[in-house]
Amino acid sequence: MALHYVDKPETYISDLASTGVYIFTNEIFDHIDKILAARADELEKLPKKAFHDDFDRTQDSLMLESDVLPNLASNKKLGLYITQDFWRQIKTAASAVPANGLYLNSAKQEIPGYCAEGKEGGPEIVGAVYIHPSAVVDPSAKIGPNVSIHAKSHIGAGVRIKDAIILDNVIIKDNAAIINAIVGWGGKIGRWSRVEGNPDNGDEKTDQVTSSGVKIDSICILGQDITVSDEAFVRNSIVLPHKHISSDIHNEIIM
Repeated sequence: MALHYVDKPETYISDLASTGVYIFTNEIFDHIDKILAARADELEKLPKKAFHDDFDRTQDSLMLESDVLPNLASNKKLGLYITQDFWRQIKTAASAVPANGLYLNSAKQEIPGYCAEGKEGGPEIVGAVYIHPSAVVDPSAKIGPNVSIHAKSHIGAGVRIKDAIILDNVIIKDNAAIINAIVGWGGKIGRWSRVEGNPDNGDEKTDQVTSSGVKIDSICILGQDITVSDEAFVRNSIVLPHKHISSDIHNEIIM
């Protein structure tokens, strides 16, 4: 049972941190109603001149971490599950690639058979790699480390994939390279093409992909149904769904 909950404390409170995964019963809605009613009563008691920037939020607006969870804890309604397993915050799509690597390395050690193993007549496997049983990978491809290849994807001859997530139904043709990137559902990557982002260096900034609407150094992200033509180089860019990239692009956001 959690006795106290503080969002982003400025002083030491505990050596426990919330990983942001919550399970609620329907009773949560009753608590929210009570919190909103209490806030409405407080606002009614304030003189009109007291309403300023601090009250820009309407009385119907609540923040889970600062309004709801502390209330549940004070009413002894907030349980918790303490784990010693790894966790990583995922704020943006850029966080997914290093998080994928962490998960795969953990699974490789703890879940026998989950990760792919190199074998005679199969592709070269480096480090922790997951390949869905329905995916087809050419024996001459080199995969890993930290790669997930999902259902019904096809990986051609001589392909190199490293630090990447390949989602369902992706076709990567011969001798293409995918490095530090996410390739969305149904993507088609041409022969000798290259999709590459910048590696995660442990800096918090690598969790971001844009700043003020401009692409910054981070992973490369291709949305759903993206076609990259043969020999094209997509570097450090974000491409929104249903686009055809026929020439090189660098540090761009393609809407």
